[in-house]
Amino acid sequence: MMTRLLKIREFVIFLAVLLTAVGFSLLQPGGYGRFVSLGNLEAILLGMSLDSLIAIGMTFVIITGGFDLSVGSSFAFGDSSSVSFCRAAGESSLRSPQA
Repeated sequence: MMTRLLKIREFVIFLAVLLTAVGFSLLQPGGYGRFVSLGNLEAILLGMSLDSLIAIGMTFVIITGGFDLSVGSSFAFGDSSSVSFCRAAGESSLRSPQA
């Protein structure tokens, strides 16, 4: 019974994500090709890559019995300081979400 409930829950989550993507692709000015594109998919996957590596590492830490909450703040501090150092050094080709 529980595995059937989990399968239904996973399907509902997948359906919600799919409907959200279809909705945004229809609402996007410029039509279907701007939201659903290889460039957009590449940007999403690139943005998720570091977070995924941290999540995998934290999973191993929690499984082995350790518990560390400082990873998120360390990641944010390292990201912010590296962007600041690159900008101070005059690196103009650096693309970052910070303004």
